[in-house]
Amino acid sequence: MRTTSQRPSRSLERLEGQPPEEAIPHLLKSLGHSLRQAVEERLRAEKLDVSFAHFVTMFALVEEPGLP
Repeated sequence: MRTTSQRPSRSLERLEGQPPEEAIPHLLKSLGHSLRQAVEERLRAEKLDVSFAHFVTMFALVEEPGLP
C-alpha cells in the first residue's frame, strides 16, 4: 500500500493563517477525497471490481439492514 508524504500539499499551505470557518470546509473536502482515493486503491489492490459508490452502498446495507 502506498504511503503518503509528510509534506503538506500546496493547497493546504495556502490555508495557513486563514480563520477556521474558511479553512474547515476545504479540509473536509480534502479529507473526503483522500478517503475515497485510499479506499479505491485498496479495492484495486485486492482485485475487487467494486467502485467506491458500490462499496459505500454495500456498507450502508450491512450497517442498516432494515433500510426501506
